Amino acid sequence: MARLSWSRFWALMLLMNVGPFGGGARLGWASTQVAKSPQRIVSCSLATDEFLMELFKPASYHRIVALSPLALHPVYSNLRQQDIPAHLAPSSAKAVCHENIEALLEIKPDMVLLAAYSSPLIARRLGQAGISTYTAPAPRTLGDIEQTIKDLGVALGEIPASEELLSKFKGERATIKSLVVPPSLQGRRIIHVFGDGAVSGSQTLFDSLAAEISIVNQASRHGLKGWSKHSIETLLALNPEILITAKEDSESLGAVTARLKNIPGFALLPALKGEETGSGSIIALPERELGSVSHHILKGVRTLKQTLIDWELKKLPYKKG
Repeated sequence: MARLSWSRFWALMLLMNVGPFGGGARLGWASTQVAKSPQRIVSCSLATDEFLMELFKPASYHRIVALSPLALHPVYSNLRQQDIPAHLAPSSAKAVCHENIEALLEIKPDMVLLAAYSSPLIARRLGQAGISTYTAPAPRTLGDIEQTIKDLGVALGEIPASEELLSKFKGERATIKSLVVPPSLQGRRIIHVFGDGAVSGSQTLFDSLAAEISIVNQASRHGLKGWSKHSIETLLALNPEILITAKEDSESLGAVTARLKNIPGFALLPALKGEETGSGSIIALPERELGSVSHHILKGVRTLKQTLIDWELKKLPYKKG
């Protein structure tokens, strides 16, 4: 059975269409339900774990009472042991957010940060108990991530910190945009593939990232939308020159290639025969970078753009100056 990557998991959760404030207005929710800065915060998703540890200074760590079970995941998380306060050791990151609502209530939070994939029942039960919630929406664009940074600043009473993070995020976006892409790269047939063979079409986070780094998503160019698997005929019609995918840190490019070839139809793609024919290539980035939905995603965006530029420059014919 194909491994379901974290980025693919987020893509599927988008279909739930869960808004950050239970369907209400963004800032209207924050101003009416958060009378003061929350003092007992529980994070129920990896993205909110990462945002919390960036927004809070050490002097405020005592306000965090639990992080998600994925906070220190070796494949998906951008956090490391040294980033986590001692009282939030992995043993405290219980799966209370998605398995046991009573256990969540027992730790007496006054703010619970949920994910788009969290059951609406959890937010409803917490609301009945007088506990504020914020649901981080699954982003489709980097602009969505910027909005989440703003919203969290309001919800957590950390507006100056959120403004500082937002400024850094926008500055890094500007730096990435300044990297010059060879014009020939914009004509390349590039697709993004999940571990189970689904391809990112239009109206997806990858599609917006492609525009961000001045490349064209071949699947979007062919009119494919969302995230889905396709027939062998469709894959051959896409005929990608470059496949972009996520990998675990320990995976070699050969292992990634073998894994993709095991997906029906993919073994026929020239891009998977690149080492043999020189006609294609695979770009595999760490899952924590390519699959991130927090501010850490820019690590992957920068690496991806630079890798594509380097790939293209090697393909261009040498000209004496």
